[in-house]
Amino acid sequence: MNFPSEPFRIKVVEPLKRTTREERDRLLREAGYNLFHVPADSVAIDLLTDSGTSAMSDSQWAGMMVGDESYAGSKSFYHFEAVVRGLFGYRYVIPTHQGRAAEHVLCSTIVKPGMCVPNNMHFDTTRANVEHQGAEAKDLVIAEAYDPHCELPFKGNMDVARLAGTIELIGPSRIPFALVTITNNSAGGQPVSMANIRATRQVLNRYGIPLLFDACRFAENCFFIREREPGYADRPVRDIARELFSLGDGCLMSAKKDGLVNIGGFLALNDDRWAQAVTDTLILVEGFPTYGGLAGRDLEAMARGLEEVLDEEYLRYRIGQVRALGALLEEGGVPIVKPTGGHAVYVNAKEFLPHLHQSQFPAQALAVALYRDYGIRTVEIGTVMFGTRNPATDEQMYPELELVRLAIPRRVYTNQHLAFVAHDLRTPLNAISLAGRVLELTPSGGSAESAQMLKTLHRNVKQLETLVQKVLKESDHILTESGVKLERREFDLWPLVEALIHDLHPVAGTASTQLINKVPADLMAHADASLLKRVIQNLVANAIKYTPRGEVVIGARETEADGSLDGSLECWVSDNGAGIPEDRLQVIFDKLETDPERDGGLGLGLAIVKTFVEAHGGTVTVESKEGVGSVFRFTLPGRPKASGT
Repeated sequence: MNFPSEPFRIKVVEPLKRTTREERDRLLREAGYNLFHVPADSVAIDLLTDSGTSAMSDSQWAGMMVGDESYAGSKSFYHFEAVVRGLFGYRYVIPTHQGRAAEHVLCSTIVKPGMCVPNNMHFDTTRANVEHQGAEAKDLVIAEAYDPHCELPFKGNMDVARLAGTIELIGPSRIPFALVTITNNSAGGQPVSMANIRATRQVLNRYGIPLLFDACRFAENCFFIREREPGYADRPVRDIARELFSLGDGCLMSAKKDGLVNIGGFLALNDDRWAQAVTDTLILVEGFPTYGGLAGRDLEAMARGLEEVLDEEYLRYRIGQVRALGALLEEGGVPIVKPTGGHAVYVNAKEFLPHLHQSQFPAQALAVALYRDYGIRTVEIGTVMFGTRNPATDEQMYPELELVRLAIPRRVYTNQHLAFVAHDLRTPLNAISLAGRVLELTPSGGSAESAQMLKTLHRNVKQLETLVQKVLKESDHILTESGVKLERREFDLWPLVEALIHDLHPVAGTASTQLINKVPADLMAHADASLLKRVIQNLVANAIKYTPRGEVVIGARETEADGSLDGSLECWVSDNGAGIPEDRLQVIFDKLETDPERDGGLGLGLAIVKTFVEAHGGTVTVESKEGVGSVFRFTLPGRPKASGT
């Protein structure tokens, strides 16, 4: 699956902070293992949510500068109102500061105790606002939505038969409106078909019940309709959206998703009485009807974002990026909800961690592990978010789906970020591979159980290797010297190497390769500790790969090659493994260079070594002889000597 190229240029960048595993362990403990409490500047890749995390365009930022901040009658409001009316078709446009505020003013005004609000599937804040009014939030999504393996193209659909049955059972007078969430976030970001919306509308018409949409990801849903539903392949997404919303009586929206803004939302309605009642509530909790908790500049940016999101080139890229990530994870043996949705990839934590019961919060455990090991922040969509207790028996009730959502912010992360994530998967990959080799050597290796374990290990290795290779091959300019930011400091080298050996010990295997630290105990380095650790880690992992039995030695010494520097170092990693053919020695550090004689060569680890060493102003070399082993050496310039010394 190829990643689509970005249909935009990047004009502003923000540095990403690197943290160590030890630092992330501490941050997790301090946060009570609640990823929402982890400081954002300590997150490498933030996939917690796609809400309000988008990058705004140059046109949106320009709109912020011309936003009209008048308290009443702002021209920015009238521009926003015209855009919403033109796209959604509803008469009354009521701005709010975000989507949950729209939910609140609607539910607190219209929903009464004892009522029921049917939905294909409520999101957590929608459910909370309904239940806060003493009403029931009823999920009526089709059964296929609960099967992560089902490839149905519109798994977000309302179960129309259950909807009719629910209305008959409860009575139409107790149902103020029905909601359809597009796309269906809680069910894996799955879209809803136009045919299903028409059928839902027909059922509601029989009972005189209004239909509203949760439209926060409407553009993505309309793109799926164009792509998957017969009769829409040649229709512009904008026209599909107009047709869809013509089937409803109003909508609420968090514009922090498909509005491409960092703050903002709205209600759009046709009913005169509802609009007046909601506006009265709005004045109490949000603000005057022509700003609704927002500044004029926010309204202007939102108006422009709602137009930009309908750009079909952007939508093709947006959904294509999510789809490509899902395909790579699936090929790597990671169980995901299929098909991938429009804004996120959902990992099936039940299958990923089958040994954990839902009472042990497998999705939350996986989300925590992803941050601890890789600095990647995700969010649990499972027992923590949706678990409840039976009010009659106090018995714990578990949701059908136990998911970890990898929500992709819009126009924020490039495909290159995925390349670094893929390479970080390399160490556990080696661990799986070498665990298989150790298993082959054990006395029980001939048993049926062991044979099955080996088969599974080897299959997973090949799948993960394919995953990594694909990510890397789809990415241009993997590493450049200019992209490396150094944070030099003075530190003791021996503990760094010792900790690294401890981390890599499971990879080496107690019965195969011995890792030896020959770094002097008092040797100080003046370097970026995080980058230096990556350099040594990659060299050692490479040595282990070609040394199934033997020794890998890590050593270092201070040099005096340049009298103007203090603390210059020469470091090396040596092994007595297979060695490197002479014809590959000249290209061994090239990006994506692999060993054709071996399966699964990444071709990135040594390129990273070269880039990071040269970023320090050093050099890296290799000496090798087939059948004897290899020695990789690199130099690190020290700190300039003080004047006069």
